[in-house]
Amino acid sequence: MKYCEYDAIDLGKKLENYKEYFDNMFKKVDPNIILDEQQRTAVLLDSNNLLVIAGAGSGKTTTMVAKVIYLIEKCGYKESEIVVLSFTRKVKKELEDIIHNKFGYKGVNIFTFHKLGLRIINASGENYNNIVEENGQYSIFSDYIKNILYNDKEKFEKFLNAFSNLLYFNNEWRMYDTFSDYHDFEYKKEMIKNNWSISQYNEVQIEKRKNVYKTIRGEYLKSKEEVDIANFLFKNGIDYEYEKREENGEWYHPDFYIRQLENENYIEHFGIDENGHNKMFTEEELASYLESYRTKQFYFNDCNNRDKFIVTYSKYDNGSDYLTELEKELKKRGYSLTLTRDEEIYEKLKATDQDKYISQFISKLLIPFISLYKQQGYTYYYFNKLISENTGNIREQLIILQDFFKYYQEELEKRKLLDFEDMIYKSYSIMPRLKESNLKVDYKYLIIDEYQDISQSRLKLVKRLANLFDAKVMAVGDDWQTIFGYSGARIDLFKNFESEMEDAARIPIERTYRNSQELIDIAGEFVLKNKEQIIKKLISDKHIQYPVEIVIYDDSDREKLNYHRALAVEKILDYIVSKDPNSKVLFMGRYKKDVYKISNNDKFKVYKTKVISNKYPELKIDYLTIHQAKGLGYDYCVLLDLNDGTYGFPSKIEDFPVVKLIKPEIDEPIDYPEERRLFYVALTRTRNKIYLLVPKRKISSFAKELENYSNVKINENVNDIVNSNHSNEEEIEIIEI
Repeated sequence: MKYCEYDAIDLGKKLENYKEYFDNMFKKVDPNIILDEQQRTAVLLDSNNLLVIAGAGSGKTTTMVAKVIYLIEKCGYKESEIVVLSFTRKVKKELEDIIHNKFGYKGVNIFTFHKLGLRIINASGENYNNIVEENGQYSIFSDYIKNILYNDKEKFEKFLNAFSNLLYFNNEWRMYDTFSDYHDFEYKKEMIKNNWSISQYNEVQIEKRKNVYKTIRGEYLKSKEEVDIANFLFKNGIDYEYEKREENGEWYHPDFYIRQLENENYIEHFGIDENGHNKMFTEEELASYLESYRTKQFYFNDCNNRDKFIVTYSKYDNGSDYLTELEKELKKRGYSLTLTRDEEIYEKLKATDQDKYISQFISKLLIPFISLYKQQGYTYYYFNKLISENTGNIREQLIILQDFFKYYQEELEKRKLLDFEDMIYKSYSIMPRLKESNLKVDYKYLIIDEYQDISQSRLKLVKRLANLFDAKVMAVGDDWQTIFGYSGARIDLFKNFESEMEDAARIPIERTYRNSQELIDIAGEFVLKNKEQIIKKLISDKHIQYPVEIVIYDDSDREKLNYHRALAVEKILDYIVSKDPNSKVLFMGRYKKDVYKISNNDKFKVYKTKVISNKYPELKIDYLTIHQAKGLGYDYCVLLDLNDGTYGFPSKIEDFPVVKLIKPEIDEPIDYPEERRLFYVALTRTRNKIYLLVPKRKISSFAKELENYSNVKINENVNDIVNSNHSNEEEIEIIEI
């Protein structure tokens, strides 16, 4: 597909005629935003179907919004005729804030793919208001294994043999008739082995759970402090319900609802001290939290509500703690605190620890497999084809997975549940029956965000919508950032836009407002080593010498490995703080656990996605995986570990063979093509510099490749980061849109 061919004279006239309009389009919303010529061209082009290839930081959201405003104000489209589709709720809310609230066009349809699918399904009269997410899927599969599969000893043995590397049963399982009996035996083994009392064993298990925010009763809450409160209530014989809606407040779900005889109260715990401070929050997060806090406080203080609520804080001026204050308040209100017997706590912990034998299988293989299988549009009967084409262990796995699939689909139908894949598939199937008369809409323009994440099932839905309503499509995305292959994204569908969509054209948006020219030259050269990527020439008015720095740390002593990493990161922060102590910094990892490689010492503490430097406690530092960081920009970035290993970067973890069977084969003539794109995403999160932490002995192939690039600096000694001469750096701040 060639870039869009158009009459240059006609386009030039349009650009001239609409210059004042575009110059002032965002004036009331944000006077700093002025569309560049490529963005204006993308808005003006009236091809039936248009692919806008937007480089990292090039203002794709701005371009999408501009298209919506232009269609309404200059082309006569009704607001209800325009549909904007996003992949995430977060982006949906951002678009709603701009289009609905700031511009005031509240009639524009802004959906996630799943929300659109659900709307179509419900319009057909098939009401599926209950959506099963991953926790619900897990529960269905867990119940099947424990209550059905385990009771069929012959099938269960085949299950264990087929997936032995993901299941944790010993041979003694055969001695027990039920899963529950086997678990009773297994659970007490650790206690007997360590000669612990029931009380000691309970505390060991409770502490383990707190690290993953899990309560004695098995709930997963939002913070360790909430877990402490839940466990305190359970240990003291007070029944609670987590986040029950307050009876007179449609919007409000206090943390805990408690009841004992005539006493009935809500507990609201605030993760701030009595003066409204918490160093783990950024200024923006704290401001948002305090706004919610004030709203709730007003609600508490209303004369009809004051006595209902018990309020606790993370810290108190008098040095007391939240559990002590909670206990005082409960006693003052007449609650009787009766210690729960150790035996009862033991039984509750045991009952909520049954999944440890099967959780890896369900989470790592089964749920991803079923999701990917359904995304490809496969039905129950496609298993028969796969089974007939395979032998050995793969065949045995497919036979078992077919049983899981059958049971899962039957449970969804029985309970009138939908999963996310069914929202797409069912809406695609029933749409022809509805069209305009039943939907009471007439979609004429579809604008799709993050098109590089498109899957086969979503593309089919888009094409059917376009055909039924004779609608035009504008898709916006970047093939260089296709990084969600594990969830069905297909780079070939992006590249083949012209053959998938009739009368299609494409246009690039190549001016970036985030990165320096030097950085995008490095990142662009790196990603284009894959000859299948679409060539684009990104440009920037911003210049920084050495925007990428490789920092070598000593990995010769395993015992000091984490300390050496942490020391290197602290030296990086020395430089960042010297440049701007108010910088927003992002620590990135290929995996969630990478942050713990620098925090098991006295230099850094981690709280959820926040990192606190003991040396620079006021510095704002976030931690995200690279996948989570996509779409975001920070002043400085640090990639925490670029090593060569199975769990290194590039990751050498391979899909399970049975998963490979259902993944489409996409030919890309380079090793680790998606990991290369992921590295590109990591490089382009920074507005200034990115530091790559690299071990001296196990250096990543990506780091080795970058060593020969222009404007990549290598620091063999961590002290060089601060001591080196940065006086030649030119940093020109420009507005990011």
